Amino acid sequence: MKAPFSLLLAATLLATPAVAQDTTQAEAQDSVQATAQDTAPAMMAHGPDMSASVMHESTKRAYPVYLKAGATDQIHTLTGIGVRTRTMLNIKVYAMGLYIDADAARVALADWAGKEPKELEKDKAMFQRMLEMDMGMTLRLVMTRDVGGEKMAEAFEKALAPRVEKASAEMGMADGTDALAQFRGYFGVDKVTDDSELIFSCVDGTLYTTIKGEVAEAIESPALCWALFDVYIGEKPISKGAKKNIGKGMAAILN
Repeated sequence: MKAPFSLLLAATLLATPAVAQDTTQAEAQDSVQATAQDTAPAMMAHGPDMSASVMHESTKRAYPVYLKAGATDQIHTLTGIGVRTRTMLNIKVYAMGLYIDADAARVALADWAGKEPKELEKDKAMFQRMLEMDMGMTLRLVMTRDVGGEKMAEAFEKALAPRVEKASAEMGMADGTDALAQFRGYFGVDKVTDDSELIFSCVDGTLYTTIKGEVAEAIESPALCWALFDVYIGEKPISKGAKKNIGKGMAAILN
């Protein structure tokens, strides 16, 4: 069931704003809120409707409302969608959505329940709490242009390497250097082509990766898990707009 963005989220997301999308001036049409009636179609009598999806208007890429997290039994719920751009021309490279274990998030983030989306989009303490990684999270990237596999690997390594080092040196996590090298090797393809899907799930310190439909070996590394999500929701995110949208969407999860 592919629905427009207003037909979101799930029965657990009652009378709250739906998943947030890009809110730059050029993409203001993507900022849509849903009522409880709108979100109801995403839930079936026996649980979440795994076929439910929303359309990211600015990139015309569909996003499932729910995703299974790697080889685990967890189902993660979409919180927000954004776009990774490069250069001053704002060339779109990929759309990205962040998913979370909603039940675990409601427990871990109980202090933020009841807050408005505008409050949560800039709540540093909430994002820091999310990065403690005691709730499963998933990133889904969908390419909007062809990118060489080696260039993609280099981009990830450039973003992740200093963060992996920080996790070990300052946060007491086991060294993640070998884990990062293994992760980099997963991009050994000629091209990550337009519409290719990359999914990264972290649950209990283990990273589950699927690239272009190919399931890679799971990597046990809390440092790599933290580094990957810090890229998107940490203090220096690669897309500030995406981080804001994720914060807004957390209001729907928590309320």
